[in-house]
Amino acid sequence: MTRPSPAVLAVFLLAVTAVLAGATLAKGGLYFDTYEGDTLHLLDIVLREARGQWPHLDFETPIGLLATAPIAL
Repeated sequence: MTRPSPAVLAVFLLAVTAVLAGATLAKGGLYFDTYEGDTLHLLDIVLREARGQWPHLDFETPIGLLATAPIAL
């Protein structure tokens, strides 16, 4: 068995991501009709981090910094 090419793997993962994103947005948008409380909590954390606040120092959250920092960037 041979090892797959990194380029082929990257193209495959990009294609899978594009298909899943397309399926999610196919109904005309991204709707939050379940877990809306969690969505609002995540949005609040991301907006606070975008303003320069730090989790556990400036505000309380059960979610760590590395879970939301990529979204806030």
